[in-house]
Amino acid sequence: MSQQPGWVPGGTVALDLVGVFVFALSGGLAAVRMRLDLVGVVFVATVTAIGGGIVRDTLLGETPPAVVVFGLRVLAIRRHWAAPRPRWTEDQARA
Repeated sequence: MSQQPGWVPGGTVALDLVGVFVFALSGGLAAVRMRLDLVGVVFVATVTAIGGGIVRDTLLGETPPAVVVFGLRVLAIRRHWAAPRPRWTEDQARA
């Protein structure tokens, strides 16, 4: 019996789904601690699950599909996302 390309055993898929669930759970709990509403909790949990899955795949040497990476970059550019700014002022930074 030959295996199809890209085929993985059922246990591997189950572990993959558990990992994504744990990433989503950790993001959701962080959003609840930040007192976000339901939409914020779902958004943070989703971003954390997707981001955690991409990081996991990258560390394992399985690069994420180029479509996903390209899509995230386009979304970031369209939304004018930038690196977070510090919350302190210049005077507080010097003290």
